[in-house]
Amino acid sequence: MGDKLCVMGFSAGGMLSANCATHADEGRPESQDEIERFASRVDAAVIGYGAMSVVSFAKPFGMPVSDPLMGENRRERYYLAPEKHVTCDTPPMFLWQTLSDDGRHSMCLAKALQDAEVPYELHIFQPGLHGLAMADGRNDLGMDLPHVAHWGELCAEWLCDLGF
Repeated sequence: MGDKLCVMGFSAGGMLSANCATHADEGRPESQDEIERFASRVDAAVIGYGAMSVVSFAKPFGMPVSDPLMGENRRERYYLAPEKHVTCDTPPMFLWQTLSDDGRHSMCLAKALQDAEVPYELHIFQPGLHGLAMADGRNDLGMDLPHVAHWGELCAEWLCDLGF
């Protein structure tokens, strides 16, 4: 088995990782640009408390709808909504967050994955605030939540099951 590529992101990085997973292409071997010749598809995506979109639910994490990260107009907002671009070719995803970040965002992406028959794992933990990282106390928030910290082990097992 060859090398595998997984993209992982948290918060806005989660949104970027989800978009990386849902906007992949197979590359253009005939391109003059050496980079364009390679496929951009990843083999898996790990999304931690991702800011998904303002298309399915307004204002994730209290962000204004006009936030440039979410798209400056309706067309951009739709393009940047990963749940709207899931296909049967989308790679498997591991999604996790806490209730403080409104679980509907991950559930909406999980529904799109389910509808497209894409493997995924979804965990929404009750305690914890946005930005808690590994939830092991070594984060900017100082949050030490042993139950939530299990996400790392769960993710590692999930990746192992995928052959990483």
